Amino acid sequence: MLEKEKDMTSDKTGSISEIGAKVGDIVECVHWKGDFYTEGKCYPVVNRYGCMQFSIGTLDILGEWKMVTKKELPYGHVQLPDGSTVDLTAIDKPFGLLSQDVKSALINCKLIYQYFTNNGWKVIDIPYWVNTTTYRVKPQPKIETVTLDSADIRFKEFLRGATITFNLIDGVPDCNSIKMEKLK
Repeated sequence: MLEKEKDMTSDKTGSISEIGAKVGDIVECVHWKGDFYTEGKCYPVVNRYGCMQFSIGTLDILGEWKMVTKKELPYGHVQLPDGSTVDLTAIDKPFGLLSQDVKSALINCKLIYQYFTNNGWKVIDIPYWVNTTTYRVKPQPKIETVTLDSADIRFKEFLRGATITFNLIDGVPDCNSIKMEKLK
């Protein structure tokens, strides 16, 4: 589930504002005036009310930081403060057994959630984050395009020179995607 990767692309150091970090970025502590942050360790930049450790204002005053660039990650993947990435669609452990970093990433991801029941995965609008329940981000739907045309012997009489296309989303026809076109 975790991939250990650190993509350091900028050697520029300075305050959070000077390096251009924004909420959601990962920064590395280069120097800290105090003992709260560890030099060489990575931290997420969060807003004042975030559940992680600090806000942008505090960092501008007391520290020197370096940007740890976030790579373009696939759907449902997030980068953790240590630079590793996690696929939130592949979580298979109860919430209470996840690390604090993975819990925070899951809570703050802003995607559709699912929880596991005896009948499989179910969508949940507002998770309660119970330690004994397994939660994940709903995987991206599999979209497949189906084309029916008169070249197919089964539809030759029915279509008579026309083509119908539509999408299957997770194996279910999407009625909003139906298109019919007369062949020239």
